[in-house]
Amino acid sequence: MTVLFIGSGHRNFSDFLRPKSRGRLAAYGALFDHSYAIAFTRPGFSVETLSPNMTAHPTNSASRYMAPFDALRLGKQILSTVPKGEKVIISAQDPFESAFVAQRLAKRFGAILHIQVHTDFLAKEFVGERWENRIRYVLALYFLPRADCIRVVSVRIKRSLVRRFPELERRITVLPIWSSPLSIVRVPSAKGRFNILMVSRFEPEKRIRDALAAFKKFWEKTKSGKLTIVGVGSLLDDCEQLAENLGLRERVIFAGWQDNLASHYAAADVFLLTSRYEGWGVAAADAVYAGIPVVMTDVGLAGELVQDGENGIVTPVGDIDAITEALFSVLANPNRFKPQQPLERESLEKYLDRYREALYRCRRG
Repeated sequence: MTVLFIGSGHRNFSDFLRPKSRGRLAAYGALFDHSYAIAFTRPGFSVETLSPNMTAHPTNSASRYMAPFDALRLGKQILSTVPKGEKVIISAQDPFESAFVAQRLAKRFGAILHIQVHTDFLAKEFVGERWENRIRYVLALYFLPRADCIRVVSVRIKRSLVRRFPELERRITVLPIWSSPLSIVRVPSAKGRFNILMVSRFEPEKRIRDALAAFKKFWEKTKSGKLTIVGVGSLLDDCEQLAENLGLRERVIFAGWQDNLASHYAAADVFLLTSRYEGWGVAAADAVYAGIPVVMTDVGLAGELVQDGENGIVTPVGDIDAITEALFSVLANPNRFKPQQPLERESLEKYLDRYREALYRCRRG
């Protein structure tokens, strides 16, 4: 069987081929006879061989608007080499631009169309965020009913899809995002210290400003605590300025991009997520597996991996007072939210078995 993965969102091909991404793609490729990945990239990159049966192809597009058409051209070249009669699956990594490419290739080559959904695009917060998302919303509504099978990363997304498209339920498989275990040895906080950790991109949907506003209220009441935010993004400078304006510059650490997050999780007393929407929430999942209480908005894995009042607290999106009160609750009674035994993470082998099974079960129509 041949599988062609179509993925957008990787304008820098070197990001696409970071060690973790490279290893994950190679592991996926090993599941099938022949595997190819096409990434939407800017110019200047070459084809990379990730394993004997997995190659990654950059589009080298002059603009992001041309990337889908460049991916379509590359896909035609790749699929024209597949022996006649061999089963082919084309897997779009999103129901938007990637699905545009995958659906056209599947139709031309008689391949099976597999679409993955990693974000809750039916959430009103997603649709209203920017004009591109309104176009993506329309694309998803068009392409998903045409998929032979669909992979979603959370039960929340499956429920959203089934409410909109009841006929799609039998085609949907729930398979959360797997992440590598972190080698964490928990470090007890010094007396009077309370370490709040965020691992997030600085983008509008992450609502980092809400986290800063909530931490301001928390600090004013407790005069304790430190907020560490690991990540980069387009709003980093704005958030640094906001922290300065709120008088928090000495209490908030902007740690930038970090390849190794273990030390940050080891020192954390609580993990904070303030997003307006999520598909899953890998960073929050890592906190759960490390036995760290999670305070998060009602998105992604909330209600699935994070249970309100058990291993964390779930708050409404944008409710700064509720986020602040949740942080107070963890500070006042930390043991209430810490499991005696951290949740066991699924092994990579079992995850890959489920991934392979989902694709092998996929049939046209």
